[in-house]
Amino acid sequence: MIKDCRLQLEAISQMVCKSSPGGISQISRAIGAGERVLGMKLNPNCDHHVLTLGEAAAITAYTQNPQIVDAMAALCDRTTLPVSTDQCLVAASGTLERLTKEFSDCVPGMIQLHKSTGLGREKAVTLQRELMELAQLAVYVAREIGSEYGG
Repeated sequence: MIKDCRLQLEAISQMVCKSSPGGISQISRAIGAGERVLGMKLNPNCDHHVLTLGEAAAITAYTQNPQIVDAMAALCDRTTLPVSTDQCLVAASGTLERLTKEFSDCVPGMIQLHKSTGLGREKAVTLQRELMELAQLAVYVAREIGSEYGG
């Protein structure tokens, strides 16, 4: 079973490399691998050179061809979906902004807890100011990310 999976991934990787402009030669230079060794790693009939996960990732990143990752996902009954980096950043910025608001909503309760545990009013007020500055900075960063990437 494992050997069959390896052979399938090597065959797909070989096809991706051969169909890419410049072929295996160009990809080997781009990812810092020897052309001959990479060629052997992509050959399903070669058992003494095996393509590593890092090399498969480098090939995918260089070629921007998702077929290797798609094949890996299929091995565990999963599928991949195309998502742009911009979409990921916008989603992350929205999540950060929501978390920051929730954090800000918790600050008064945290201050009250510190007052009741003997922290003292002055330290509690300083803590509140620092926490609010941190929350405001997080909101600013989230908005900047969102605006830069279309959010």
